[in-house]
Amino acid sequence: MAGHPARQEAPPQGPSAKKLEAKFVVYKITCTANNQTYIGYTNDLPRRYATHARNPPPRMRQDARDHRPFKNNFPVTVLKKVITEAAAQIYEERYIDQFKTTGPMGYNKLKGAPGRSKQFWFLKGRKKI
Repeated sequence: MAGHPARQEAPPQGPSAKKLEAKFVVYKITCTANNQTYIGYTNDLPRRYATHARNPPPRMRQDARDHRPFKNNFPVTVLKKVITEAAAQIYEERYIDQFKTTGPMGYNKLKGAPGRSKQFWFLKGRKKI
């Protein structure tokens, strides 16, 4: 019909309208010289990796000094992409347990996110963190 604008469909609404995008990643950093690993999560992996390269976690520091440059000897692997920080924390704990990164083959000091860890609050109270 002349004079009537073409009918436009309304854009889709709800979760199916736009695929939910992962905002957090759970990652693993492995020292190629000794196969020790570190598990963490972040919402900005390039920034977080650069931070690790400049200031490695305490249990990783000596190896980072011994095996330079960091980017050649400590590759990062994305283990899981998730939408929420809570999910990232849960997966971080699972991967820390799976890869046993708090033991002799790992660099993690805690078994998960600090705020979720009884060990963190115990050590913080004793000023060990």
